[in-house]
Formats: sequence, C-alpha cells, structure tokens
Amino acid sequence: MIMNPFLQRNRCRSKAGFTLLELMTALAITSMLVVMLFAALNQASRAWNTADKRVETFQTGRAILDLMARDLAQTYVGVHPNVSFTAAISAPLTTNSFSATIGTNGAVSDICDVTYEFNSTAHTLTRLSCPWTSSSSSCSFTDLADTGTVLNCSFTYYTNAFSTGTTTYDSAAYGGQPPAAVQISLDLLDAKSAAAFAAGGTGITNANLRNFSTIVYIPSGVR
Repeated sequence: MIMNPFLQRNRCRSKAGFTLLELMTALAITSMLVVMLFAALNQASRAWNTADKRVETFQTGRAILDLMARDLAQTYVGVHPNVSFTAAISAPLTTNSFSATIGTNGAVSDICDVTYEFNSTAHTLTRLSCPWTSSSSSCSFTDLADTGTVLNCSFTYYTNAFSTGTTTYDSAAYGGQPPAAVQISLDLLDAKSAAAFAAGGTGITNANLRNFSTIVYIPSGVR
C-alpha cells in the first residue's frame, strides 16, 4: 500500500515537538511571572514587617504611659517630711521622683517612693519603686522598654490650667503639693530598628519612630 506523501509529512510534523522559538517564548513568559510573583511577595513581607514593628512600638508606648499615669494619679500628699515631688534634668539623666499609694502586695496598697529615670545616652527608661514599710531590698527596679528603644522621654509640669509648663518641679515651693498635671512625651523605636541604629546602620525615619503623649491630672495637685 502506497501512503500519500502529504499525509506522511504531516505525521512527521506532529512528532517533532516544540520548536526552539516556542520554548524561548514559554521560558520568557515563565520568567516574567516568577519576577512578578517575587515582587508581590517581597512587598507583602515588607508591609507585614512594618505593621509588626508598629504594633510592637504601640503596645510598649501605651503600657508605659498607662503605668506612669496610674502612679502619678495616686501621688500621696501628707504631713510626713519624706513626702515630696521632685523633677530635674541632669544630663544625660531626666528624673521624676514622687511618693504614691500603689499596690505592692495584691490588693494591699502601700506608700512607695517612685522614680522614673530616662538616660539619653543609653536610651533607656527605668522605674524604681520602694515601699516605705519595707527594707531597701524590697525595692523594685524595672526596665520599661528594651535598651536603645527610648529616644526621648520628657516631663512637663503645670501648676494650674493656665500656667506655662516647666521641665523642673520641686514640691517644697508649693507647700509639699505635687503639680496639678504632668504631661509625658515619649519617642520610641521598635527593637529591630533600635539595634540597626545602634550598630551604625541606616538613620531613623518617620516609619520607624513613633511619638506618644498624654497629660495626667493629679487630684491632690496644686490648685
């Protein structure tokens, strides 16, 4: 049986597979899709890391302000000569010391000497609390944030609603009373950005830095 030459040529073509041009075209399209997918994943990863840093900084900042506000609102005023409210700046330290009735043992409250200290060189913020009824060994020393993450912590004191704020305060000048209100300002970094900055990496940007501020009114303050 003699096969038609035209049919024989078509059968040969069907067994030839892809041409070089077709393979190159498919490879180019695949490469473009891979590049586009990688760019999308990279962008999503960056957005996730940025959001994670912001959440971390926000949680730290709110926790610090809530703790300070609770302590300041319970500032104690009495006839005891050791009760005082003092604030001073002695580079590189900013200190805020006062006495407050705070919980030291579950539901039991005691009068404690509380000191907040910001170190502008080490970029640390610490809290020291010492109960009056206990020995110095019962003092509680706490780092309120990771080392290097607190770029600034400042306190501004007001003696009434119309006064101009001051950065120092001594209750001795006001009959032993604390100020009417204290404004707290914080500039915080997340831990990763702080570590990169400390290692001499890239500078601080608005995306890394977050500012927190609140005003605490002291019920027993100057009126």
